[in-house]
Amino acid sequence: MAIKLSLGNIVPVQVKGVQTAESGAAERFEFTLICKRLNERQISQATEGRTVAEFLQHVTEGWRSVLDDAGQPLPFSLDGLEQLLLQPGVARLAFSGYLREVEAREKN
Repeated sequence: MAIKLSLGNIVPVQVKGVQTAESGAAERFEFTLICKRLNERQISQATEGRTVAEFLQHVTEGWRSVLDDAGQPLPFSLDGLEQLLLQPGVARLAFSGYLREVEAREKN
């Protein structure tokens, strides 16, 4: 099968993890960031001198499955994204997910 030079400008990035609740119980979470697809050179330039969170703020254009305290879908905003990425470990998981989705990988 041939390879396409262009896969589109947008890539959904699924982020999954676990956080410890106030009760001590492990709570799973899962959400999707809607991100600009950058090529290898663009990723290198966009990460230079930036934190992982700053890179994600640069490429993220939306999200799915992010809820407010009442369990209602939260509209995307840069302030909300900043709050999300300030949760310890979330930016790292999201960045790993971004690279996983934009990089070519070996087929199983």
